[in-house]
Amino acid sequence: MIRALIGLVVIAAALSAAPAQAYRLESGDQMVRVNAGGSFNFVRHRLVSRETPAAVLSIGAAYGFAFTDSFSVIGALRPGFADGYVDLPLSAGVRYRFPGLDAPLIPYGSVEGVFALGVPLGPPPLHLNAGVRAALGVDYFITGNFGVGLEFAMETGPLFAPAFELESSAELLLACGYRF
Repeated sequence: MIRALIGLVVIAAALSAAPAQAYRLESGDQMVRVNAGGSFNFVRHRLVSRETPAAVLSIGAAYGFAFTDSFSVIGALRPGFADGYVDLPLSAGVRYRFPGLDAPLIPYGSVEGVFALGVPLGPPPLHLNAGVRAALGVDYFITGNFGVGLEFAMETGPLFAPAFELESSAELLLACGYRF
């Protein structure tokens, strides 16, 4: 799945007739992104009859609203899927883009608060956690409105149910976005 998405992104970038270009967000611009990748749990817990998954396939969507050319508020739903487990994280936060570079790459950083519900498809109870997600990424704009991106994030926070524990994960996502 990830290899197929990488292939599509590379093909779309290579076949685009329009040259890649940097863009400048204006106040009021909105951006919708779809993403796919993996989330890797590096603190695992044995809960009831099985361990939390080591990794999940994450497929989701995000929305951003620009207040300035650099500062945006963002919200995302990035469901994760593993064998016998579904993770439903919902997040909201802020993104800072570094505009003004003479390149089609637009780097950014973001911080989000996350509330997640983990649904094991079996005997263990529901998982409930909250946390903070910090990310660094880059968008490559094929046109002024359409871009592809890569994002690396770290999330950490307490698991509240079924036990009180600290959870931490790393995430790598590929994204396609449209600005309007």
